[in-house]
Amino acid sequence: FPDAAPKRIFDFGCGAGLNTVAVAQAFPDADIIAVDAGAPMLRYAAARAAALGVKNVRFLQGNIESLPDDLGTADIVFTAITLHETSLDGLRLIFRSVRKHTRDGGLSLHVEQPGYNGKPPFEQALRDWDGRYNNESFWSELHKLDLRQEMVDAGFAPDDLFDGTISAVPWQTDAKTPGKLEDYGRTGNWVVIGGIKSRSDT
Repeated sequence: FPDAAPKRIFDFGCGAGLNTVAVAQAFPDADIIAVDAGAPMLRYAAARAAALGVKNVRFLQGNIESLPDDLGTADIVFTAITLHETSLDGLRLIFRSVRKHTRDGGLSLHVEQPGYNGKPPFEQALRDWDGRYNNESFWSELHKLDLRQEMVDAGFAPDDLFDGTISAVPWQTDAKTPGKLEDYGRTGNWVVIGGIKSRSDT
């Protein structure tokens, strides 16, 4: 969406605000509202944003599975590396919450860790081990889900959805071929699913 000019953006599950600040810097004329359940994370995020001179973000403590109606809607509502930190019930509530707070014609976007399909057996084992023993209890289950269907179940129209993959430039590869070298999850390779909220959504 190269011509996007959002006036209001919500970051649900913002954590330490790393993605929040990047989005705020990319859209300096937008009002950014970042929500997380963790007060210590929000204090750090607010201090970091202030130290970087970012002034168009407000950090709010709240449960992104169920936010008050008076939060209103935004042109873009996104989560970034958040869904795998929840549960199946939590994910479904988050998708409904995101849809509720996305304006008609607005963009809903979710960026997540990639699944295991097509990965070498060693990487599959490594990622599964990390999920089980590094406090990522929903990681493996998330990658078994049909996220497109989960968004439809949350009320998005199937024809308004899209998905794909994105890569940042890893540390030790050619910038012309991002993601060429496998580093087992330590650089920027993600899956994306999103949709435009149309008036025809059920």
